[in-house]
Amino acid sequence: MDKILRGVGDFIRRRRPRLRATFKRLAHGQNPLALLLTCSDSRVVSSLLLGTDPGDLFEVRTVGNLIAPAGTRGAASVGDESEAAAIEYALLALDVKHLVVMGHSGCGAMKAVLKGSVPAGGAQPRALARPRAGIAGEARSGAWHR
Repeated sequence: MDKILRGVGDFIRRRRPRLRATFKRLAHGQNPLALLLTCSDSRVVSSLLLGTDPGDLFEVRTVGNLIAPAGTRGAASVGDESEAAAIEYALLALDVKHLVVMGHSGCGAMKAVLKGSVPAGGAQPRALARPRAGIAGEARSGAWHR
């Protein structure tokens, strides 16, 4: 926790002054370049990997990039509705024109889905124990490895 608190102090003293104009502009609203769907893995630092600045990306981060499919006939999501709300907000309210899905190597969630096994050192989350239809099912079937 000390590292996080030192980071906040460093940001306030050193980085924030250089970004003052950006934050002033963003205080009036956002106009992101893209909606980014990416993994919650702590090793994935989207702004570092993509060279983006504050306001450039509207991000949705989930374990293994898993997004629950919509229900029958496009009704409400069968999973966490906050994911669907974030995606709809980006596309409809913010009028985001681009969708970027960023995965990463060594993803423990995808390994668990593909193997159907519990990750070492812990209990397997329910969502990974019973992979959802769609993306996870296609990944397990090898459809993406052609």
